[in-house]
Amino acid sequence: MGEQPEVVSVPAQPMAVLFVDICGSTRLYSDVGNDRARHLVADCISRLRSVTLEQGGRVVQIMGDGMLCTFPTADAAFCATTAMRDVQKDLELGIHAGFHFGAVIAAGETIYGDAVNVAARVANLAKAGEIIITNDTVNSLSPSLREQTRLLGRVSVKGKPDPILAYAVVTDESDITAYHPRTDQTLVQTAALRLTYQERHVNLDARLLEFVLGRSPSCDLVVEDTYASRRHASIECRRGKFFVLDHSTNGTYIGRADGEITLLRRETLQLEGTGFLSLGSNPKRDANHLIHFSSLSLKTPMGG
Repeated sequence: MGEQPEVVSVPAQPMAVLFVDICGSTRLYSDVGNDRARHLVADCISRLRSVTLEQGGRVVQIMGDGMLCTFPTADAAFCATTAMRDVQKDLELGIHAGFHFGAVIAAGETIYGDAVNVAARVANLAKAGEIIITNDTVNSLSPSLREQTRLLGRVSVKGKPDPILAYAVVTDESDITAYHPRTDQTLVQTAALRLTYQERHVNLDARLLEFVLGRSPSCDLVVEDTYASRRHASIECRRGKFFVLDHSTNGTYIGRADGEITLLRRETLQLEGTGFLSLGSNPKRDANHLIHFSSLSLKTPMGG
């Protein structure tokens, strides 16, 4: 037998991991045409890349209309992300972003580790124009930058037993929305969601972190439809309410009891009452792969 190759252990390094995405790019293609939209998206990505390099960061991956970057410090990521928010204001696009400072394993051109998963989670929470960061990141910021953050609340992260604190980066005092922590007597929503797909029934509760729908065998609910992406959509519970997040190419159709149908494209929508999800297939043409849902919410007082 030949010699076995030596396994080299790569030490984790502290760094800030940033996910930034362009908002509204899908609609832009229909509004201004393919050529103009491609030019605007490419211009925006180029500007975001330049800002990353100017702040001492590294572009790890460009993913269509988004980027994954790393920075040596939380301050550098903060300055870069706020600059990214402003550098493309003359374009017909905006961004949303999230970053987390923590231990990262860098192997070649790829990065791994819990910090990457947490950064992706908070980035998914950000709406257009928002920058969301974590408590660990806030604690790693210099005092002047720390003052430009505001607490949002606790969010669940897949793989972590306890929720984490999320903060918004607020550089304009007029844009602050106050956050008031819940008191012992506050009414808290507890929720349950029932999914039915063909012969399978799944009950989700308020402890849910993430439930993934798609064509890949690794998904929590596998939908064997050619129109479904491998990791098509996910369902999350936030403060007792269930939301569906579309990650797909063809979008996710949401049908309601009143007959209204909404198409999500890289967007988030709350699931209320009863209805159905269709992963990529127009339900009016194909009803074979509908995922029916029904929700139940009860308000109960804390403590006492």
